[in-house]
Amino acid sequence: MQKEFEIGRHASRAASHVIQYIDIIEVDNNSKTSSDFVAKQIFLIIEDFDAVDLSTLIPQDGFPVLHFLNVAIQIVSGLQEIHDKNVIHGDLKPSNCVSIKTSKSNKYRWLM
Repeated sequence: MQKEFEIGRHASRAASHVIQYIDIIEVDNNSKTSSDFVAKQIFLIIEDFDAVDLSTLIPQDGFPVLHFLNVAIQIVSGLQEIHDKNVIHGDLKPSNCVSIKTSKSNKYRWLM
């Protein structure tokens, strides 16, 4: 998880379409396994914003073509940014792409 965090943090600093990674923390959950190993939980701390993931926004009959192209171009632009930094997303799917409203307009910005 630490390696994923470092890669994500590097990518988020270098690319405008990547969610900002802030910290990683480990927490003991005070339960022991049968081998007396204390289980730990690891949490990624990321930027907080009012985002909606793509999987919840796709209509049952799909987006109109122009809307789809707008979303696709933004997602591909984000992928290009991280690929330029030698980072591969590795788990691209609608639930890993989020949209936030920009402050200047009623338009959305797509992040991954």
